[in-house]
Amino acid sequence: MADIKEIAGHLAGLVDQLPLIYVTFDAREANFRFDFGDIGCALHKHPRSAQTIRPPWLHYELTTARGGSRHADPVPIWLKNPSGQDPERNRAALRRALELFRDTPTAVMVQVNVEDM
Repeated sequence: MADIKEIAGHLAGLVDQLPLIYVTFDAREANFRFDFGDIGCALHKHPRSAQTIRPPWLHYELTTARGGSRHADPVPIWLKNPSGQDPERNRAALRRALELFRDTPTAVMVQVNVEDM
């Protein structure tokens, strides 16, 4: 059975395919859906991600389902201080967050400060 950590690692490899809405302060809600074997997966960008909040955040959630039932607990992903001018920097931070989650056995959520990248 696939593990949520494996799925996060797979998604890290797909980050370059995400539409621009995922790595900017675009206020629209977005869902990127993909399959990992027989597991349906989605990266949900919350519409309340905002540049006006201090500090600013981009907030995501990785969800998985198999056969209509939840496969694993949702994984909150937070990008603190994302760039308003450099979406590729935010994209790199999202990839890093997914890799950190994948590589940290006890993690149940992940946060990356984009300014530290």
